[in-house]
Amino acid sequence: MDERLAAAQAALTAGRGGDAIQPLIELITDEPNQTVQVYRALLVQLYHAGRLEEGAIWGAAGAKRYPRDIDLLNVLGVVYRRLFRYPEAIAALSSSPAAMTIRNQAPGLPPPPSRTVSPNRPPSAAMPVLVKGCRGHGKRQKVCGSARSC
Repeated sequence: MDERLAAAQAALTAGRGGDAIQPLIELITDEPNQTVQVYRALLVQLYHAGRLEEGAIWGAAGAKRYPRDIDLLNVLGVVYRRLFRYPEAIAALSSSPAAMTIRNQAPGLPPPPSRTVSPNRPPSAAMPVLVKGCRGHGKRQKVCGSARSC
């Protein structure tokens, strides 16, 4: 194990995340072919230290190397959002595999529920479709939570 990585690990274990930043930066600068965990640890520590501009730079480098890592893309999107760089934040957050799976509906999952209300119907006509009466409780609600039939 590289001594910089060992120093960063010791600092993180001791709860001194700020002290882990410099060894991680030196390590990635000298040897950019590091694991995703190294990039992720650096990005998270830069975020916690409030060094968001540096976090955006190193996070982008990590995302370029590991474009399918959900955690890295999530933290990078949050860093961009905190920097008010909304288009980049949306790109980072929507390019994660989790966002793609939600958008494309993973195979084997049922399709999303269809709309029960037609956009051409006025809202007053939609109420009977969305709300039903519950005889047992005398309330109008979407779904009756009681065990007995309504």
